[in-house]
Amino acid sequence: MIIIAKEYKYHKSEKLFQCYCNARRTYFGALGHNKAEMNDRISKDYAEELKRREFDVPTDDDVEKRGIFNGDGAW
Repeated sequence: MIIIAKEYKYHKSEKLFQCYCNARRTYFGALGHNKAEMNDRISKDYAEELKRREFDVPTDDDVEKRGIFNGDGAW
């Protein structure tokens, strides 16, 4: 399930943190160009919202530890 920007206000920062991790993990592991591109885009949206909320954007280490390929928030 992707969370679209107009629905961000209904989700906690922790949920968006996890969605970012999942989207980045899927981006790194995607075999198709379109899947990779879409997950790159959505993860940037999640990152912008996290920054707006003054919440830490996950590091690559966070993505490695917590990200789930095709998990919630991935395209």
